[in-house]
Amino acid sequence: MLAVTNPNEEDVANYLAEKTNENKLMVKLSLSLVGLERNDYIFFSKFSFNQDGEKKEVIGLFKKLFFKL
Repeated sequence: MLAVTNPNEEDVANYLAEKTNENKLMVKLSLSLVGLERNDYIFFSKFSFNQDGEKKEVIGLFKKLFFKL
């Protein structure tokens, strides 16, 4: 079940758009500019990106569940 629902870049963009109340298209564009990095661990993914000059890391599960590190 975890492998099938492992989140991708689109899922983390949706999460960040909801969290920041911003347009999903703008979030996707921002992530492409700052360089979203995904480490796929089959059952979950770790996403890294820069936000406001700070490196942020997020673990994602089930396409909708994300935890800040």
